[in-house]
Amino acid sequence: MLSEITRPAAGEGVFAVEILYPSAYRKKAFNMKKIQSIIFTLLLVSICLLPTRVATAQLKATLEGHTDNVWSVAFSPNGNMLASASWDQTVRLWNVNTGRLLHTLTEHTNEVLSVAFSPDGNTLASADWDGTIHLWNPRNGNLKRTLTGHAGGVTSVAFSPDGEMLASASADQTVGLWNAETWKLEETLIGHTEVVDAVAFSPDGAMLASGSRDATVRLWNPNNGKLKRTLTGHTDEVQRVAFSSDGDILASGSRDTTIRLWNPHTGRVKQTLTGYTDGINPVTFSPDGMILLIGEHGISIWDTETGEYKNPLVGDIGNPFSVVFSPDGEMVATGGGDHKVHLFDLTRYIPDIPFADLTFDITNIPEPLPPPAAVRDFFELGTFYQQWINVGGLPLLASEKVNPYALKEAAWLIWQMIGHRPDVLKALAELKTVFTYWRLTKYILTFPNTNSLTTLSIF
Repeated sequence: MLSEITRPAAGEGVFAVEILYPSAYRKKAFNMKKIQSIIFTLLLVSICLLPTRVATAQLKATLEGHTDNVWSVAFSPNGNMLASASWDQTVRLWNVNTGRLLHTLTEHTNEVLSVAFSPDGNTLASADWDGTIHLWNPRNGNLKRTLTGHAGGVTSVAFSPDGEMLASASADQTVGLWNAETWKLEETLIGHTEVVDAVAFSPDGAMLASGSRDATVRLWNPNNGKLKRTLTGHTDEVQRVAFSSDGDILASGSRDTTIRLWNPHTGRVKQTLTGYTDGINPVTFSPDGMILLIGEHGISIWDTETGEYKNPLVGDIGNPFSVVFSPDGEMVATGGGDHKVHLFDLTRYIPDIPFADLTFDITNIPEPLPPPAAVRDFFELGTFYQQWINVGGLPLLASEKVNPYALKEAAWLIWQMIGHRPDVLKALAELKTVFTYWRLTKYILTFPNTNSLTTLSIF
């Protein structure tokens, strides 16, 4: 059965607001300007206080040196080295721990579109639009060999898990299979009718996926070169393909602005991820297979088990063309249109936040409900808080004295004003911030304890 999941408009976050009105309040229209000015003051305080926290919590380093788009990045098997390929006709090798440039490889004479390390880390393959594949010694940056055989540009390269084979995708509409010992072209896979933009091996090496501008994904047996099945459903170019670590999910990103998650064993679509506006460039799974990263004007994160949007990678990274996890899953590298390579430290970025339901319809805000146990536990809330609205992963809390209509108005205003700032929302989540504003009247005798930062507004 086809399941379609839509990307929400903003990131996951936590924001608690306490709005108190006298119990004698009569249900009537609120003074919108007054409410808006109060909320704006609170949001301004949060934005001024937290940006530094956001940057240091997520973006580890920015590596500069390329002078054109960075189209591909790859970690070495031990995670200590990163390779980046650029349209500036160079490949650069970086020390991941220090950010230092180790080598600049300059033998290419056209845009470099793909890089891949062999499983033993002894060879780096890089491919360019001239149709050549260069093989390098990544330790000293020396060129070992140049492979030719395609009649068009080589757009993607990938080593088999056992390191015995190198696959190459080409503008000549074919996929090449090279023997990694003799470096002879042993098989040419024919079937696509347009440029082939991506190749990826399954984790067991028994399957090879190729994505093409003919809007199809083809699955091949790399051992005999035979076509296993053709996956159809995309309506535009398939630009990237990636297998999950267990081989049970194949992700394909397309210019039709969707990502499809397939069962490669049956060829059926498990989910279709929508809500994007441009053609999808990178898709990649975490080493444990639990997370799928998708690039389009930033990096969004999806839970592969639930198919739910979790939270975005935050940072000024431009439009990413490539994204990859480190082998241990603790870092992510991106390359893109800003000509830079960005490194994210995920060990400090993704907090364990237990309420990540990001469904939100601003035209139909739900009625407040009692806060769920996960929210109470996370904030260490007492019984004072009796009302809760989850605004796109952004919980709003209030006491029982708050008129539900007031809380819905606050939800609408806050979403309009801060829904586009997932960096602030994430920082609030990590700090467990509770913002409280209240009106001191004879009906309010006690004020609850709050966590972290507290803002008081007395009228």
